[in-house]
Amino acid sequence: MSDRLAEVRQRRAELVDRAARERDEVHRLVADITTPMRAAGWISAAWRIARSRPALVGGAVAALVILRPSRAIAWSLRLWAGWQTFQRLRERLAIVMTATDARRADTPGAPKTPRPR
Repeated sequence: MSDRLAEVRQRRAELVDRAARERDEVHRLVADITTPMRAAGWISAAWRIARSRPALVGGAVAALVILRPSRAIAWSLRLWAGWQTFQRLRERLAIVMTATDARRADTPGAPKTPRPR
């Protein structure tokens, strides 16, 4: 019986190692398409919003005509810079929050559930 148990344990260890290797391979393969898929999701969402709100699209076109293209481009660049700043701040805040949560988890008597964000 102990030989059979040893065989089962050995087989289990082999399967666990194989599963870990396969997970790593899948992660590597998926990482290559994550960014394009995320971009496709954003484009799809923007398209749905534009189609469901034609007045918004019309207002944007009217703003381009009224403000003149040079002003519209200047405002677009300002909005883009603001968006990029917001994204960077959000990423840094996420890093800080993760570090804070990790420190909180190391504190004796701290709650084990994550904080809602």
